[in-house]
Amino acid sequence: MKRIKLGIIGTGLAARDLHLEPLQELADQFEIVALCNRTRAKAEAFRDLIGGGPRITTDYRELLSWPEVEAVDVALPIVLNEPVTIDALRAGKHIILEKPIGHDLEAGRHVVAEADLHPDLVLLVAENERYEERVRAAGTLVSEGRIGRPMLVQAEVLAPRNPNSPYAATTWRIEPEHIGGYLSDGGVHEAAKIQVVAGPVSAVQGIITAFGPEKDPTDTLLANLRFQSGAAGHLTYSVGVLERDEPSLRVHGTEGSLAVHRHRIVVTDADGNEEVLEFSDAPNPYTLEFLDFYRAVAEGKPPDVTPRQALSDLAVIAASFQSSEEGRTVPIEA
Repeated sequence: MKRIKLGIIGTGLAARDLHLEPLQELADQFEIVALCNRTRAKAEAFRDLIGGGPRITTDYRELLSWPEVEAVDVALPIVLNEPVTIDALRAGKHIILEKPIGHDLEAGRHVVAEADLHPDLVLLVAENERYEERVRAAGTLVSEGRIGRPMLVQAEVLAPRNPNSPYAATTWRIEPEHIGGYLSDGGVHEAAKIQVVAGPVSAVQGIITAFGPEKDPTDTLLANLRFQSGAAGHLTYSVGVLERDEPSLRVHGTEGSLAVHRHRIVVTDADGNEEVLEFSDAPNPYTLEFLDFYRAVAEGKPPDVTPRQALSDLAVIAASFQSSEEGRTVPIEA
């Protein structure tokens, strides 16, 4: 089996906590040959975790110049996603990029446009909700007509920030240079989930507000959604509330309804009969991301998530902000 020689650009929390375990599971598919972090000590600490002798640099452009690096895993502050990804494509590297695709919609469009110029290279945006087994299963049930024609989509995520979380303490999250701060960092997950299950969103009417404006003037997003299918929906996403609740996603159709929970799907038919599908033993979606990336690079299989799909997730959040600012419905033009 061919092992892809991988360079990791950004050896911080995401690389260590989210990417390392899948890469270790897929050691037959990936060989980590290079590491880059602006702080050399962090790259060295990551090397100590994985063992071996990957080359280390503090300049990602230097890593991109190394011929032994076939592909890169980019796990950086969001504002760097656009320039690093474009540089990597121009250097001839395949890329798996931690979401979102850009720090704003224009940056995301630049990335997609550059990717279009390199059809021989793989750009996979690691949006893990698009790889969640239960989310994909729910999308299949809806597309196959299990609940009839979708009419109403309801999504709610109440996720108060944990001040003790190392993620909350990162400087680029405290003082974000990307659109929407937490609301895009986490909101693209919810946009992805909604669109996998219910199909593409075509227009958004949004309100951006805050329950704790002294902490963050944009901690809560409420968006009315119109789908290409004609269905209507609503997304509530808040990191400013006090109480955490299990994320919920429900799709009501002409012949039943479907609810997506953390480890199960509940399908209810028109007579009220329920079927429960369990996903407690589902595979790690981060592992599925890297496995998909491997197949795309090594076997030429088109990746399951395209750059345009990742851009559409960011577009839903960007349209919510634009709608709130301008007081009008905003069409999605990803």
